[in-house]
Amino acid sequence: MEGKNNKILLVADLPPKEVIPIIQESIGVCRFEFALEALVRAEAVPVIRRILPAIHLRELEKPDCDYDPEEICAVLAAVTQDMNARLALGIQDKKSAEIILQSLWLGIPVLMDFSVPRILKGKACANKNLELLYERYKEDVKKLGAKEILPGEYLVTIKREFLGGSKESAEEAEEALVQSEGRAFITCKDIMKAADSRMELEIPQNAVITAYARDMAEKKGITLRRKGERC
Repeated sequence: MEGKNNKILLVADLPPKEVIPIIQESIGVCRFEFALEALVRAEAVPVIRRILPAIHLRELEKPDCDYDPEEICAVLAAVTQDMNARLALGIQDKKSAEIILQSLWLGIPVLMDFSVPRILKGKACANKNLELLYERYKEDVKKLGAKEILPGEYLVTIKREFLGGSKESAEEAEEALVQSEGRAFITCKDIMKAADSRMELEIPQNAVITAYARDMAEKKGITLRRKGERC
């Protein structure tokens, strides 16, 4: 993708442990000639630079964290439920909320990963009404124009949104995702192999199923299982 307006801005207002897999998956967009710039918390910077030294990082909440909307083709955001509440209510008291809301205001595409676990002090929410409140915040953010993007589907989604959504595009995005990370992936090639001999495929517990692989498995009637669990 050539030209000035080819930068994807990753806003990852998350602790270091949660932001690393987000960056590992996002960095694959560079294979499609996008430029990637990540805005992260200060405590995440040394951890990311140790693992991915080449990525362009800036710290959230610093004065130089402003961005030029003319250079951005999309914002990719992964935030906590606390930040979703801010976005749903239009509150711009944090830099990440300000960037996301300003991008929506200006009509810049915003892709949101809402999958960050809803955990408080190491525990999941036991209050159903509070859980429903956060779910409504998520839906309100989507009504503002943000599109949901799922883990394991970043590159397929970005390829579809900006470079066309053909079968070849999905396969190329899969290949780029697999090559950009060190994790185990189930791709369309694995589904095709399974289709020749069986109707069930057992996969590793920590494997990521790409969107194209999941769609193909459904079309071919192949059941995916993680050590006895139905996917």
